Amino acid sequence: MSIFIKFSFIVLLLSSYPGYATVFKCEKNGETSYSDSPCKDSEKEIASKELEPAPKKSTSSSTSPVKKTKKINVESRTSRQKRDLEGDIKALKKQIRAKKKAMELELQALEKSKSNIDYGDDEYDEFQANKLLNNINADMEATKSRYSAEIKVLQLKINYLKK
Repeated sequence: MSIFIKFSFIVLLLSSYPGYATVFKCEKNGETSYSDSPCKDSEKEIASKELEPAPKKSTSSSTSPVKKTKKINVESRTSRQKRDLEGDIKALKKQIRAKKKAMELELQALEKSKSNIDYGDDEYDEFQANKLLNNINADMEATKSRYSAEIKVLQLKINYLKK
């Protein structure tokens, strides 16, 4: 083995040694000082204490910075997704209101065209007028059916997003 590898190995072993220390609390002329060596003759030793190395923090601790950051990121992402879903639901509800209003306007226009039918003076004109009236009624039913189906699809999307 090369000298460099041996030296590196020894340094690694020594640096990983937890070590224990004694701390001396000394007082001289009313001033307190702390030292790793015993108090001098002119100083009064107040206390000495054996200190053990601090326990190593577990990386699996729920208070580790990495876990806290991950938790914050998840909460942030969840919050953002919730806001996005709420925005999507709001937009779908707005589309439903617009569909209902469009249906109402279209039905009003068809109703108005019913009132403009001229039944005429003879049977043929009356037959044509009734035929036109039936067509308008069919158009009104088709309009209601079409808008109802479109609104139902939008409501299903809302229900899906709410789950």
